Amino acid sequence: MISKFLSRNYGKVGSLYTWGNGYHTNLGHDDEMPCLRPKKVETTHRVPSNMQEGSNYHLRRTTQPLKAKFKIVKTGMLHTAAISETGQLYTFGNESYNKLGFLDNPMIPGRVLGLIGINVVDVALALDSTLALTDNGRVFTWGYGGETNGNLYAALFKEEAGALGLGDLYNYSVPTAIPNFEDVIQIEAGFYHGLGLTKNGHVYSWGNNEFGELGVEMEFAKSPVKIDLEGITKISAAANYSVALNNFGDVWVWGRNHYGQLGVKEEKLFKPYKLTTGARDIEAGEGCLMIVKNNELYLAGLREFYELTHFPTQSVPIKLSCGDDHAEFVAANGLVYAMGGLFSEKPQGYFFHKRNSNFSEAPAGFFTGKILHLAGKYNYHAAVLED
Repeated sequence: MISKFLSRNYGKVGSLYTWGNGYHTNLGHDDEMPCLRPKKVETTHRVPSNMQEGSNYHLRRTTQPLKAKFKIVKTGMLHTAAISETGQLYTFGNESYNKLGFLDNPMIPGRVLGLIGINVVDVALALDSTLALTDNGRVFTWGYGGETNGNLYAALFKEEAGALGLGDLYNYSVPTAIPNFEDVIQIEAGFYHGLGLTKNGHVYSWGNNEFGELGVEMEFAKSPVKIDLEGITKISAAANYSVALNNFGDVWVWGRNHYGQLGVKEEKLFKPYKLTTGARDIEAGEGCLMIVKNNELYLAGLREFYELTHFPTQSVPIKLSCGDDHAEFVAANGLVYAMGGLFSEKPQGYFFHKRNSNFSEAPAGFFTGKILHLAGKYNYHAAVLED
């Protein structure tokens, strides 16, 4: 039970590649160095073969080649997740608040131990928590829920509620199902909020609401609350805002407008606002919103395009991805086009300077195979490439 947009990622599988800013170990290459071009993720952890071995599973850096093939990859601000051909969830990157779901070297992919044997069909990454959707329509969450544990930094800078939706403000170190929340077909997450789309077209939100990212009038939500929207077919979220597309092609936006990505003049929208109509696809990144309508590409944000702006393309966009300072799409002609830093980033230490502000075609040989899935909500990129 998945949304029609998720079903596009099913069928073919491939290998996992990452590139960009690796400061938070979120590239999966066992280091923190940036990477200019897509690099294959090749190593994983050895999982205990039985319960007796599992009880003594404390030796770090016990690795093996990553043989799994993948169908979906998602990028967060601090960590990365990928779903294998068999529905197993792998994570890597920053390990704060146990959001990776395993206790081993976070610089390479590890299977989320609490979900082994469970078929995961979608995943969403908040700043310090992880959300997973299973094939029976249940949502599992773990990581930061609002509990600072006496950590001074957390007490000063964390929002009051996390993106877990479990009915309290505790942190959870193992995947835990959100109670009384079923028939979900897609999930999304921002920094400290989560979204869930149900099969009847309803959208639910939970977590922090400082900037209106929940789309309801309340300070925060410990459990999923229904947003006043109907007939929704796709949701998207990043940072402190949310987006929804309905079956009439209406695009609704709400939350913080920090980069101008909501396409309006207001700094915050606390309720869903209809931005445009006639759309067939949407994608939210930290600083950018991409919309496809009438087979044409529109974009808002990047602290440059404060209204929804049309960008002529040579071919129809079919896969969208955008982040803090970049936007890219895979076109129907099989080529990849990007604005920002996908192809032209120049490293300086751990960070990247992004240069171009127009869409350009991927250089020949930049990708070693056909792109099956592309992700990049924040400041680095990931893709599943056909072998």
